[in-house]
Amino acid sequence: MQIACTKKLLDTLKIMPGDAPIVDPLFAWTGHYINISRRKALVLVNNATYTTVLFYGIKATDLKDMESLVVKGIKETFEVLKIKPKITEEYLAKLSEFNGIIANKDRKITAQMNKICSDAQDLVTYNLEHEEFISPQEIIAVLNNVPRDGEKPQTRMIEQLKTLTGKEVTDATAAEPVAKQKGEPLAKATPRIVAGAKGAVEILATLNLGKEFCSRKLLVPAYYNFAELHFALQVAFIWDDIHEYSFHIEDGLKKINILTTMAEGKPGTTNLLAAEANVGELLAKHKKLSYVYDQADKWVHNIKVLNVLEDVEQPYTRCLAGSGDTPPESVGGINGHMKMKKILANPKSKEYEEAYNIYREKAALYFDLEKVNKMFQAIYENEKA
Repeated sequence: MQIACTKKLLDTLKIMPGDAPIVDPLFAWTGHYINISRRKALVLVNNATYTTVLFYGIKATDLKDMESLVVKGIKETFEVLKIKPKITEEYLAKLSEFNGIIANKDRKITAQMNKICSDAQDLVTYNLEHEEFISPQEIIAVLNNVPRDGEKPQTRMIEQLKTLTGKEVTDATAAEPVAKQKGEPLAKATPRIVAGAKGAVEILATLNLGKEFCSRKLLVPAYYNFAELHFALQVAFIWDDIHEYSFHIEDGLKKINILTTMAEGKPGTTNLLAAEANVGELLAKHKKLSYVYDQADKWVHNIKVLNVLEDVEQPYTRCLAGSGDTPPESVGGINGHMKMKKILANPKSKEYEEAYNIYREKAALYFDLEKVNKMFQAIYENEKA
């Protein structure tokens, strides 16, 4: 594998480029280090196919082991492109000899790199400005499905890998990468519009943060299923919607689990599918439930039903009130959040700068009632169109 670096990337790496021999373009990548919306990003473009790897929010210290970083990025990108893991391993095996870092002198690649970086900038900026919660996987998917020099990078890479291995490269039965991340396919999670439907449920959802208080009062359509309620809670709490979720009702001896797949169901309890269970029906009977986002870190939201309104026509979710800010998603649940708060209270801590940067990035997403309702309305208008 050969990495041809732009001057900006070479300056960041603080190394002198070598004079490595020219290799097959399929095993050569060009790298650039840029700013996107006040954060650093490493962009890698395959010289033969223009397949793009994007690391957004990367630090200069992360570039110390460039070989491992590139391999990691290729694996993640190939997964998004639905390339079989065995094919990925075959490709990576041929990259086993790291041929070093050279200066980029290919004008054609430079031109494509500039276009790709511009597209990445537009995607990330739009995501932040409109708070669309585009996941990194979705951004990579978009970048690799924009035609470059007449053909999509994903298509080029698949054809090249077929020629390289003589095998089928993609798994037609594989789940969409984004759907695997989110637990519910986007098409199912995005709220439906049921014209003329009446009924709404007023709920108070409180995120368990120990002594801190973070809550949202929502009015949601009664016709929603629980996948759609999950979507509404993601918007209201400004989560990134990249993890599995579940709802749990305990009413006396009755226990109900509302899940994304029945494979997660527990014996001795009632197990329902989130995409099928109706919000209005269940919350008319049960006034308390919990919503768990991220089955590893377990962000627990306690939900209380405040009112069931039968004659209200409410076509989309509205946030009626709220207080408190949602922590950064990647800190490791409530325990990680509390640890980070302790670090932030001690500026002399070795981990202070990292913690400060993580929480500073979250500042742009502090709770704002007007912004949240604009998001709900924009989602409704988009679906209606």
